[in-house]
Amino acid sequence: MSPLLEVENLVVRYPAMGRVRAALKGAEPEFEAVADVSFGIKAGETLGLVGESGSGKSTIARTLMGLKRAHSGSIRFDGREISDASAQEYARLRREIAMMWQDPVGSLSPRLTVGALVTEPLKIHGRRADRRAECKRLLEMVGLPANFAGRFPHQLSGGQARRVGVARALALDPRLVIADEPTAGLDMSVQAEVLNLLAEMQTRLGIAILVITHNLNVVRHITDRMAIMYLGRFVETGPTERIFHAPCHPYTEALLSANPEPDPDAAQARITLSGEMPSPRRRPEGCEFHSRCQYARPECARRAPGVTEHGPQHAFTCHFPICGPSAA
Repeated sequence: MSPLLEVENLVVRYPAMGRVRAALKGAEPEFEAVADVSFGIKAGETLGLVGESGSGKSTIARTLMGLKRAHSGSIRFDGREISDASAQEYARLRREIAMMWQDPVGSLSPRLTVGALVTEPLKIHGRRADRRAECKRLLEMVGLPANFAGRFPHQLSGGQARRVGVARALALDPRLVIADEPTAGLDMSVQAEVLNLLAEMQTRLGIAILVITHNLNVVRHITDRMAIMYLGRFVETGPTERIFHAPCHPYTEALLSANPEPDPDAAQARITLSGEMPSPRRRPEGCEFHSRCQYARPECARRAPGVTEHGPQHAFTCHFPICGPSAA
């Protein structure tokens, strides 16, 4: 099956300083927030993007939604190139690509009722439908009673607000949903409810989901594959359970070690990374992770690692990986 979404060699840049000032300083006027990223998502599949704040995850989401232009690379949706799509073309694409924003309450207009929020996409895109009936259907789909249509966002709990966000995202029957931190600000029991809801919607509707999060429990619960980002690059990609069981990149190992272990009797050695993630404006030479890596050797500071394949759909970028020989 061909991917529904295909991203190849994506580069996204942001301005670092004015061009005149950059010329006087002999510096680059822009920096790469996303650097040469490639991935695909098939219909009915869930991919998780994982990494620290500032790693470039949300920039990818904004670029896929047309809110930020790619500097170079290709983005194809259902075989159509969309990286250079016009504003009008993106307006039509948003019928097929929906976004769930990070703040479950703050992303909802406080002036609109739940009913108006859920059916607003129908109005924006000129979809002719009985909006009252559609509102009832969508609310019931996400486990909310129809009488919630008259409520305002401030009258909702975080979990209820997130369910409204899911209903709103599904209003136009999209084929791809981008979920930015779908469980942010929710307690553990509500997180599980939201993740189960997304999984149920995926099974029922066959949608593809791109989950952007730093919460590894979310990734393990809902994703088929995961991509670990560091300084705007993928350092490891592969099937979720395979990476959780046997990570290859030291950065992946450190992230997994910090993930809470549900078994209180299980031994867990947390790896503390030294320092903070460098700025993408001043990328380290060689392997960009070497300054924080406990396994770094002199070669790591001299030469950037290439991509190494490690079994089916599993790849990493590291000179001295921590995993064993490939099981391919």
